[in-house]
Formats: sequence, structure tokens, C-alpha cells
Amino acid sequence: EIGGYTHCYLSARDLGNDLYSIITDLEPIMSSCYTQLPLGQLELTENKLYGRRSHIMKLMSVCQGIGINDQSKIILISGYSGEGKSVVVKYVKQMLKATGVYFISGKFDQLQQAGPLPAINAALAEYCDHIVSKGSQNILDTRKAITKEINNDIGVLTAVFPCLHKIIGESAANPVEVASGESQNRFKFIFQTFFQTISTPAHPVILFLDDLQWSDKLSLQLVRTLVTNVETSNFLFIGSYRDNEIDANHPLSVELKELKKEASNTNFHVSSLTKENVNELISDAIHMPQELTVTFSDIVYKKTSGNALFVTQFLRSLWDEGLLYFSLESNTWKWDIESIKRKEIHDDVGLLMSNKILQLPAECQHAMKLLACVGSSCDETTLSMFMRREKGTKVKTSAKRARRSVDENEYHFLMLKLAIDEGLLKKEGSSYVFVHDQIQNAAYSLIPEDERGRMHRKIGYLIMEHSPEDKIRDLLFLVVDQLNRGEVGKEERETTGLAKLNLKAGKKAMS
Repeated sequence: EIGGYTHCYLSARDLGNDLYSIITDLEPIMSSCYTQLPLGQLELTENKLYGRRSHIMKLMSVCQGIGINDQSKIILISGYSGEGKSVVVKYVKQMLKATGVYFISGKFDQLQQAGPLPAINAALAEYCDHIVSKGSQNILDTRKAITKEINNDIGVLTAVFPCLHKIIGESAANPVEVASGESQNRFKFIFQTFFQTISTPAHPVILFLDDLQWSDKLSLQLVRTLVTNVETSNFLFIGSYRDNEIDANHPLSVELKELKKEASNTNFHVSSLTKENVNELISDAIHMPQELTVTFSDIVYKKTSGNALFVTQFLRSLWDEGLLYFSLESNTWKWDIESIKRKEIHDDVGLLMSNKILQLPAECQHAMKLLACVGSSCDETTLSMFMRREKGTKVKTSAKRARRSVDENEYHFLMLKLAIDEGLLKKEGSSYVFVHDQIQNAAYSLIPEDERGRMHRKIGYLIMEHSPEDKIRDLLFLVVDQLNRGEVGKEERETTGLAKLNLKAGKKAMS
């Protein structure tokens, strides 16, 4: 507070947006505070975690002790959906960014498992990008170390993880079929040797795999080979999962039981935020003392049960509906306490997310649905191949004006930018990512069931049509996954073509 004025902006961009709103639409701003434009953006900080100090300290302690005898080689984090398991890990990952640790991550996807070992593939892609970013000499040194240990068998890895070509180059070695027992054992040994080579005292490797409850059997087996290998001393595995979605007979439960017997491990559970945590979060978001927000935060806590994702999205919905607003008259944030008390809220955060998405422009909704069809994330290049406006979609006048200066693809990315501004998506490098898989599920659920097949089919064929010759092989699994989930074509030629694509994908998966 400066000179009696309370700040309601955290960036010049937000201030500029509101000034533009005032200039272009002055009438609402002169009306009563209940109908005026929602000036003052609700800024929920991403640089601070609430109620997670003990988890962060425990995680940091293990991460900083990599390579020390008797130190844990596994960290398992459990908790309900939306409690913030992966957020805690990403926070620690950021803290370790300035060190020599290679902290690589992957996520299992409930709606899309196109291709073998998708989460590990994503983690290794991140590793390769990190090596490449360090320059040509680092690439050469890494390539030399890997080829020295693996030699002619390097083709076994590059066939399954094409991203390794970035540092290894092309290999003439024949790929291995990992379906048979003997071949799988060979593959596991080479995989183990690879991680043993890249995990050094100067550059320990931390592998984080999110949503293990959706993991495939081979991925879990590969993790097991890493954590049980006594020679891989500069390596740590972190896995998170929803313990309420698995029982004692679930494949993950069985695998984790064996893992805990064979390797030292650390386990902790991430639970809901307390009333005090929620009050601190709200106090920070609207820049008011905690003693003034306690009544409001108590209601938010009761409505959300302290689920971290639910709390933040519920606050955004209150702001969207004008029940939480910045008052120009009192120069501070206010809330309609009685209306909030009466507000019906579903136990399922997915329903809240669905309602929020439905408030967005139709073309923004369509762009989010397309993204949800292919998974929790997708890179910009692939998105541009199938981002097309749905026929019959009505475009508002303001949207039409915006499209005059941008092409079709660019306009869809502007729509995705709107979803980012609404806190539903985020941009990581060149990829658009759902902030949480609950939001992805909500976007996908908005597609009528009788239209999903048509949409998947269209995406598959558009990617095939627009993929460059040198990229179609890398996108083969995504194409086949979309076509398999799509409507079955009536023509025999189309059915035969799909069968051939499946055979091709099957052979690649076996290699």
C-alpha cells in the first residue's frame, strides 16, 4: 500500500489490459460496482506453495544426497487428484536448476498412450534438449561417453527413443524386438547401461514420472532395473500417483510393493490444504491482511475441502462471476459473501472446470477440445497440422476483426493464449499443456460422445496430410491412435489403409 492506495496489479501487462478495456467500453465502468468491468486481475502466484514446507524440505534433502550410501533411490509421493503432488516436485526441480543435476520429467496420460514408453520418452527428450542447449562440445562428449559403453547396441535405444538421435546421430545397428523375453532382457540391460553412463557425480540424474496409476508394465520394469542397479549410484527416481485410485491388486500396487523391498525409499502423502493455508493463499492473491480475509477463506475452504486445485479454480470462478471484485469506490477487493454462501458447487472439480470452459468463446472451447483429443500436451508444430475452425461455429464481431490480421492457425493459437490467461493451459517451450489432467478431462467431456469418433478421425488424417516426409515416422503412433479412436470408414480402401498403418506401428513398437 502506497499513499493509501492498495495495489491490485502484479504486472504492467494487466494494467494495460484494464486501461484498454476502459478506453474501448467506458459505459460499464461508470455503472455500479456490481456491474462494472472486472478491473484488477486475480493473480494467483505460482512462485509460492502453501502448506508444503515439510514436503519440500524432505524432497530437497533426498535430492541433495544423491550418491551417498544408504540414501534413498526412490521417492514415492501419493495423494488425491488436485492436491499438488506434481507441483511440489516441479517447485524443487526449479530450486535445483542452478546445480549440475539433470532433472527430467515425464507424465502418463489416461486419454492417450500412443507409442511405447511415452512418459520415459518425454523425459529423455527433455534430457536431449538439455544436452543440446549446452553446445556442440557437450554433445560430442556425451555421445563419446554413451557409445563407449553401449557401442553397437546404441541402435536398440534410438529405435525406441528417437529423440536420442539429437546427441547420438544416426545408427546403423538393427533395432531389437522387445516383445520376446530374451530381447526384453537385452533391452533392459542396454537401458540400464545408458542411465548408468549419463548419471555421474558431476551430473546426477533425477527421473520424475507423474501419474503412475496410468503407467504401463514395461515402464515400471525399466524403473525397477534402474533403482536396483548398485552401479547406478548417481540416480534418483521420483514417482507420484493417486493412491485413492488403486487397490492392493492394482498392477502399480504390486510393483511398488516389490520395489520397496529391493531399494531404499522415501514415501510421503500430500493432503489437502488447511484453513490457515487457504487463508494465506487468498490474502496473498488479493493483497489484504489475513485477519480481513479469514471469513471469506473459511467459506472457500468449506466449499472446496481444501483441495489445492479446487481452491484456485473456485476463486477464479468467483472472480469471473463478479462475486469477488476490485472496488473502485473503496479502492480494495470485496466479495459478495451471501451469494458465495448460496453458490452451489459440485464435489467434482471437473464439473467446475467444464462450466468455466463453457464461458469461453466457442472457438477457444473448440481449440481446447482438439488439444484434449491428443493428450495432456502437444507441441505447436503438431497442433498447427490439425487446428482447424469447426464448420458452423459462430464467430463474434470482435473475433472476426481479429482474424482479418492473422491466418487460421495463428488465430487458433490466440484462442489457446486466451485459455492460458484463464489459468487452464500453460506454455512449456513450444508445447501447450493442460494445467491439470482434470481440466483436460473436462475439455474432452464437453465433446458429445457421438462426435468424438469423427473428431479423432479428422485429427489423424489432418496430421497425415500435413506431416513432412521426415516427420511422419515420429508421428506414426499419434496418427494411428487417433484413427483407431475415430469413426470406422465405410470404404474398404480406408479400412485396409488403417490396418496397414496399425501393422506398421506394431512393427515399430516391437522394435
